[in-house]
Amino acid sequence: MYSVTRMMALWLLAMGIAGAAEQNVDQTGNSSRIDQLPGWWAHQSTYGPAVQGRLTLDGRGADWRAGINGFDMPVIRDGSRVRLEVPGDRGVFHGAVQPDGNIGGFWIQPPGVTLNSAYATPATLTLASKDVWVGEIQPLADRITLFMKIERAEGGALTAFMRNPEFNFGLRRPMLIELDGDRVSYINKNREGDVLRGRFDPETRRLSMEFQGVGTFEFSREGVETMPGVLPASGSEAAAPIGVPLPTQDGWETAKPEAVGMDSKILQALADGLRANAPDGLAAPYPHAVLVARRGKLVFEQYLYGHDRDRLHDTRSAGKSLTSILLGITQSRTGAFHPDTPIQTLFAMDNPDPAKSRITVEHLLTMTSGLDCDDNNEASPGNEDVMQSNRKQPDWYRYTLDLPVAREPGGKQSVYCSAGINLLGGIIAQQSRQTLYEFFDSELAKPLGIKRYHMNLMPDGKGYAAGGIYLRPRDALKLGQLYLDRGRWRGKRVVPAQWVADSTKRHAEFDAAHGYGYAWHLRDIQVGTQVFRSYAAEGNGGQFIIVVPEVELVVMIAGGNYGDFKTWFALSNLVGSHVIPAVR
Repeated sequence: MYSVTRMMALWLLAMGIAGAAEQNVDQTGNSSRIDQLPGWWAHQSTYGPAVQGRLTLDGRGADWRAGINGFDMPVIRDGSRVRLEVPGDRGVFHGAVQPDGNIGGFWIQPPGVTLNSAYATPATLTLASKDVWVGEIQPLADRITLFMKIERAEGGALTAFMRNPEFNFGLRRPMLIELDGDRVSYINKNREGDVLRGRFDPETRRLSMEFQGVGTFEFSREGVETMPGVLPASGSEAAAPIGVPLPTQDGWETAKPEAVGMDSKILQALADGLRANAPDGLAAPYPHAVLVARRGKLVFEQYLYGHDRDRLHDTRSAGKSLTSILLGITQSRTGAFHPDTPIQTLFAMDNPDPAKSRITVEHLLTMTSGLDCDDNNEASPGNEDVMQSNRKQPDWYRYTLDLPVAREPGGKQSVYCSAGINLLGGIIAQQSRQTLYEFFDSELAKPLGIKRYHMNLMPDGKGYAAGGIYLRPRDALKLGQLYLDRGRWRGKRVVPAQWVADSTKRHAEFDAAHGYGYAWHLRDIQVGTQVFRSYAAEGNGGQFIIVVPEVELVVMIAGGNYGDFKTWFALSNLVGSHVIPAVR
């Protein structure tokens, strides 16, 4: 999902740095200063959110009040429902008093600097005393972390590349560094005239970059090589045995690999390889987590580059498969539509193109709607970034419905269209009479024991259904296990078995080797002479929930190679190279 504010977009345009360059000019001849530059440098800026922490709701008087971070505000009541708004559009809480006396609801944080979307986060206010409720508000952090590695190239030139674990900003073009006294120039080799300026202070060991219209970023290097995000693992962790994943009462049973018929030695080799993955260039793999479950038990769990089991991860377009799950639940609850239902019966369409009357729910699910919507074509009006950056139509449902038709709806050729999948979110909300995040919370998150997440919202405050929800990797893995178990989680029916079967059946394809079901990717995995069928949720940067039914496997991979398809997609090869071979 498009997730950069206009200010950040200008920064990225100016930045365009990473990689290698050819020469360096030391106009002062001060080689001792140059000698201090090679190595890792780091910068982190945190922009908010401005409001977070303890929220207190006081209902002891006739007029209820709430307080957080020094803000005091009235509480609007409507029966059991409550709502409060922090002054200055700094956040909103809405919820309802539950049968247990607590207040369950959601915190809505506004867009920030690096976060172009608002996000909905579940929050519970616990009854602390009569008519007084207290709870912790934990919104998504709005920050940017940059790691820069300066190296000497052949001939003495100073070159650099950068890593950014949150969004992969700046990993596009080569950078050449020139030093003139204390002045530093960061030159984009691929773009003439594109130069950033900064300063180097050898006494304080600070290196700066100046971004016009944004500010000056200060880099330091004290202890940087042990900072989370630079190296995959450090110290004793780099050689630790994999052991049994920690049981955390989150719904997962854990076990040794041998207990489910897997080879610990092969999985240990996978862990060792991940931990030794050197961050040696802009195109180096950047895996943040790899988890494996077999026969319903979690047997392998590795976190890298400072990530851990409690850190939520941006799942990007893997969230499209989540939308498919929610649509199947909605269909079973309401019976108001079926895959072959024309969408014109579900949405108001003014003077629609006759071809639009033939677009069905299934066409949206399989990306065969025929709308002029192609995320791989920047000139397509339905391209996700084009839609999200437009300022004329904040209603993205209406924007999508108004797209022209480029081809006849249906057929077997899928064309990647996030806007079409997002339109399914409108069907879910309309038929359930809940917001997308409320429906997700009640019908999927709670049954699966998913307690923490951040769902990104559209400009009109509705949930975005085409990807971008933040989940813990252990919770994302549950979605694959749910489908492997034909719609059941720990024996309880959550999704109709027929919907699971239909979703993972080949309805269309991007090419002969890449089939598409109902927002699930279908591929064969070859291991030696054997071929295994798989289906997967896939997202930009290396987000995978891969199910291999034949060997009862579910694998979750979280990665940080956003925008670098060749590198991030290769992360999925771990399933064929290590995980399936570990099955005895």
